[in-house]
Amino acid sequence: MTTDESWQVKVIRKTGANRTKLGMIACAVIGHPLSHPPMISMKRGAVIDEDGWVLADVWLPGRPGFLATYLGSLRDIVDNFRRLADMLKLSDEDRAALFVLLQKWMGTDLRARGKNRLDNW
Repeated sequence: MTTDESWQVKVIRKTGANRTKLGMIACAVIGHPLSHPPMISMKRGAVIDEDGWVLADVWLPGRPGFLATYLGSLRDIVDNFRRLADMLKLSDEDRAALFVLLQKWMGTDLRARGKNRLDNW
């Protein structure tokens, strides 16, 4: 990994793109298109359900198309991205940019309507 790579490239390389669940999520969050499954749909973001579980449309090998799939708890996904940012030694600016994209990707939060999603992170 060279030092002149963008933080986006570093994140995708470290997570393994569509070889890992975190990599699929990272590609969707960053907006990096994948050419074959498994992959998360780029047409819409994830949904946080009432219990704090994250769902997104995922296309798995051998399936005809995208199916709504639970990816994990919000807490676990956020913690994984925090550890990833620490491991990559992202600057404060790059870390903030990553989490802004993560928050935007999780566009629908059904846990507590009317509350700022940041209150629950």
